Amino acid sequence: MQSGTAVIRTCGETSTLATTLYVRKGSCLSTALADQISCNQEFCQTSSGNQDGVRLAPMVEAGTTYYIVVDGFLGASGTFTLTVIPPLI
Repeated sequence: MQSGTAVIRTCGETSTLATTLYVRKGSCLSTALADQISCNQEFCQTSSGNQDGVRLAPMVEAGTTYYIVVDGFLGASGTFTLTVIPPLI
């Protein structure tokens, strides 16, 4: 993996869930705000036709472990597709 900007999203035709998306580093169990590197940057369209998906573009560092958390907005449940595109070489 290379350092740079990654793209993480829950957009697209196979997603039906209104999502909240977080990217964290450090411990998966950490509640420290400093470990959160990105949250709900840009909303995007899902199969519902609404802007229910989320697209993030966080800066990531090679060799660092990141945790991606997908949550239903306001406790909603449903299906989603998570797409992760690493930084390009």
